[in-house]
Formats: sequence, C-alpha cells, structure tokens
Amino acid sequence: MITAHFIIHGEEREARVVPEKWLEQAWTNRDNVLLRDGNTYRIVDVQHTDNGEARVIVEAPMFARGS
Repeated sequence: MITAHFIIHGEEREARVVPEKWLEQAWTNRDNVLLRDGNTYRIVDVQHTDNGEARVIVEAPMFARGS
C-alpha cells in the first residue's frame, strides 16, 4: 500500500492509500480516477517521493464533441 497524493494544477486535491500495483497499472494505462469531488481525472504522471509516497498528477479528461 502507498499513500497517493492526487495533484491538479499543482494543488493537492486528495490523498488516499492505494495498492501499489493498482497505481502502477493505472499510470501505465493512463486510467481515469474518480476523486471525492465527484469528477473523474486522467492520470498523467506518477512521481515517487523520498518518504515512500506518490504524487499523482491528474488532469480533466478531454472529450470529443459529436457532430
């Protein structure tokens, strides 16, 4: 388990403990994650810190507009 700090535009929005395997797979697949604000965000980058935690950089996913 690892504490993941979810960062949006340089600001921490949420921290939660997640399985390391889940975090690795979600980052590899560029998955979306649902945060407590009720919105989904795409994982852009994961940076492991010296204290054994992770900074998870996320952004709002881009949606294609139908014609």
